[in-house]
Amino acid sequence: MTSRKYLFWAGMALAFAGSFGAGLLTGATVGAEQFLKMDSSARASVLTSELQALRAGNIDQIIEAKEIEVDGNVVNAIEFQKSGMPWLFWPNDGSWNHARSLGYVAQYRRQHPPVAPKFAPPAGTPDPSDLRGFATDVDRSTRELLERFGK
Repeated sequence: MTSRKYLFWAGMALAFAGSFGAGLLTGATVGAEQFLKMDSSARASVLTSELQALRAGNIDQIIEAKEIEVDGNVVNAIEFQKSGMPWLFWPNDGSWNHARSLGYVAQYRRQHPPVAPKFAPPAGTPDPSDLRGFATDVDRSTRELLERFGK
């Protein structure tokens, strides 16, 4: 009777481990792909607005929007580099050469400084969108980008 009990619990543990492994593999492959697609509707909407501005000849507005987008991506890229968690996206974790891409961005940022800090409201005024915090993050991340990848 006791051997049946051990076999039952061993089978349950094996089933749990197998289910956990299958879920981990599915989450790593399907989850990473779906995560990248999650904000595609918002990006399509922004691109539509940008295309309309381009067609209307508002090129400076588009350049400013793209500069802010680069600023945000620099902040995210530096935070990703510091996180030490690229393994979360296994097996897709080694498919991109971040150093080469960030080196290119660093060269660009040497010629064209970030624009997000100039949109931060002055100290002492209300800042409901935390633009001052974003400007601080952009400054810090840009300095780190230039130090690490701007060779």
